[in-house]
Amino acid sequence: MRSSCALSCGTCCGDTIAGCSLLAEQELCVRHTQFMWKYCAGSCGRCQAAPPASEVCVDQELACASWAGRGDCGGVEDWCALSCATCEQSESVVTTADITLAAALPRPPIIYGTAWKGAHTGEAVVAAVRAGFRGIDTGGQPRHYDEAAVGEAIARLVDEGIAREDLWVQTKFTPEEWQDAATLPFEAGAAPEQQVAASVTASLRKLRMPYVDALILHSLDGREPATLLREWRALEAAHDAGHARWLGLSNIHSVATLARLHAAARIKPAVLQNAFWERSSFDADVRSWCAAQGVVYQGYRLMQAAGRLESWPGFSATAALNATSLSLWFALVGALGVLPLTGTSSHLSEAIAGVSLRVDAGTVQRLRPTEDLGGALGGGSVRR
Repeated sequence: MRSSCALSCGTCCGDTIAGCSLLAEQELCVRHTQFMWKYCAGSCGRCQAAPPASEVCVDQELACASWAGRGDCGGVEDWCALSCATCEQSESVVTTADITLAAALPRPPIIYGTAWKGAHTGEAVVAAVRAGFRGIDTGGQPRHYDEAAVGEAIARLVDEGIAREDLWVQTKFTPEEWQDAATLPFEAGAAPEQQVAASVTASLRKLRMPYVDALILHSLDGREPATLLREWRALEAAHDAGHARWLGLSNIHSVATLARLHAAARIKPAVLQNAFWERSSFDADVRSWCAAQGVVYQGYRLMQAAGRLESWPGFSATAALNATSLSLWFALVGALGVLPLTGTSSHLSEAIAGVSLRVDAGTVQRLRPTEDLGGALGGGSVRR
């Protein structure tokens, strides 16, 4: 049994049950974090000092609120100072009334994407929220997104009676190589840590809010691992400072890359935003990995496959659902464990209607393409 001190000391960090090393080898430190941290801290590598405290009192893990709500703070107090009420009281303490880092806000059933809207961004956001959307996606990449217009639209909606707490707002950090030099939100050539910090500061200023619900690292497969990890550490710092409730990744279709970063991360990715299309076989393997790790898979580019739904096997058997083919497509996407992200303003009502449908496993099996797509939609979990 591994332990950093005698078990009688009362404050030991180590393994307190047999078999911890075997459980850790099976990656249960990630999949069943709260149990493993409590009873197998040594094997899970949690016996080092807790993460440095930030200037504000925050939770440093995403599941802290749910653990505290079940009375399971034992063994995780250092990482869950806010939820477990172990903060040193001072003027810098952030309460849940100010910034809620816990998972009290449920994820929206669908997210509206604001890319490429240009001068119409603000009105598009207002229209989407009025249609029923409560999730809004933007990014710190001025060539594709207008965060200031999104912030102005949200302020307008708040004036109309929409509570900020009822909205899910997420933005992205985009590295320098995918930015236009004339509109960089950070100093050219700056270190990754400085780029992230400046980008987050600029995003929050434009969005007119002290925090976002998710801060996403906009990356690509094949990015140099050391740089990717430095950027992720900077996102973790933004989370520690209370600027982001959840952290995520975007445009990574390699399970190996995801697993490597997930293993190295102190704050695990909670969101993966990828193109959900045939080019990547609908990310079947990636979605399965996300389901196993508890990562929310957000899919965009949904409309490219939607137009082919009526030709898929089993489509005629869905007539009893009394839904348009587009609404049915959004329902199917959700049933496969995908959180849909769409910016197609001409189909807002059909998208909202689709995520309200509940498609059973039998319908998913009937609709799943077989010959032309090779059964690629088979990955991921089916929501019942």
